[in-house]
Amino acid sequence: PEQAKQITADLLLEEIWRRLSAGAKEHAKTIGVLRAPAPQFVIDRLGKARDELIRAGLLTHFREQSFSGARTVWLDRWGFHMLVRQLILKQTRRTEQLDAHPEVGGAYEAWKERTDVRWRDYVEGAHHLLAAGRAERAWPLVRDYALSRRNRAQYDEGLVALQEAIDVGLAKEQEAEALLIAAQLYHLRGGPAAQVEDVLETARNLASGTRLEELILSEQGIVLEAQGRYAEAEAHQREALAMIERSSEKDLHTYASVLHRLATVLQHQGRTAEAEALQKHSLEVMTELLPSDHDEILAGLHNRAHLLAAQDHFEEAEALFRQILVTEAKTRGETHPSYIFSLHELACVVSQQGRHSEAEALFRQALVAAAEALGKDHPSYGNSLHQLVAELRSQGRNEEAEPLIFELLEVRKDARGSDHPHLGAAFNLLADLRIAQGRYAEAEDAQSRAWSIHRGALG
Repeated sequence: PEQAKQITADLLLEEIWRRLSAGAKEHAKTIGVLRAPAPQFVIDRLGKARDELIRAGLLTHFREQSFSGARTVWLDRWGFHMLVRQLILKQTRRTEQLDAHPEVGGAYEAWKERTDVRWRDYVEGAHHLLAAGRAERAWPLVRDYALSRRNRAQYDEGLVALQEAIDVGLAKEQEAEALLIAAQLYHLRGGPAAQVEDVLETARNLASGTRLEELILSEQGIVLEAQGRYAEAEAHQREALAMIERSSEKDLHTYASVLHRLATVLQHQGRTAEAEALQKHSLEVMTELLPSDHDEILAGLHNRAHLLAAQDHFEEAEALFRQILVTEAKTRGETHPSYIFSLHELACVVSQQGRHSEAEALFRQALVAAAEALGKDHPSYGNSLHQLVAELRSQGRNEEAEPLIFELLEVRKDARGSDHPHLGAAFNLLADLRIAQGRYAEAEDAQSRAWSIHRGALG
């Protein structure tokens, strides 16, 4: 503190401040609440004394590195160095700071309409609106930011932003949407199903009677599907679809999304013909509405590849999975959960064509990527580990498979609980291994545990 005080004196900052015009002081006080350098557009929205503050040596030009795809770009930003900001904040009353927050938030609201905005600008704008207690105004910034984190698999960052907005106080429907997005982030992160279901139920109660209820119902179906509760999942998707069809203003995007989700549930139940018809219709609607690299188009293509594989059209399915991987690598990156999942599915199709060495390499690649990017408690890790074990077993490499089976049993139990069908499938692998080893009593025990789980989960 003493050193900072001396530097402030040496720089004559207090004398410079004293000589500023009243307008420049007011402008500086508003800029002072900024946590980071801001675009010139924002600075100019907060007052008319930018040039005077620059001439006085207080307002500084910063160049910040950013990236646009693989290209490095440099952003022009303006702000105060730490000592200057500290001096200005000392001159600013608490009431003046509180009044400045909505002004700054409003400036960022206007700024986000431009093409060169960055996601951290959304965070800064939302912060100031929330600091002013304007959660309802902050919500569009928070929502767009949280969705961007979902698409980039940065789930914790999105959850922090959503919780901050909920804590300040959103309108009823806004809070329902915030909880819906939070549930999606929890689910994608591999969180406990019970926690996700609780969040969605709260969201549904808040959204009752609104169009948002359709989306929440469908999301509940996705969570049920992930637990192997296919009949319940189908019922939720059909209820959501019926609500959309009863609406006087049918949202085609939501309609196509729910069709896609219903098709996925039907496919899990072996109802391939029904699933294919729904998926085809969904993809036709989506193609009319969205660009070819949109998440939901990719999801539709992914499901189409699944259906092709289920009908033994393995070469077509493989080509489609490879096409999806190329697009996802460009738009999402090779550490994104969707890319890792597509890599796993490609490995499955390659294995089904008898190319076991190639399939094993792909499963190991997906396993390493899932462990590094998502963690071993994420469902994608367990899925790839399961298929790698099956691949080794099909090649008669039982000694290599055995320790992986026991790891799989632990992973499945930790991630999904002791009554999930995935754990039952892991016990089936153990039973098959024990039969191959001639250890029939242990095989019978493992098979019994698998049947018990499947009876309880699926009926």
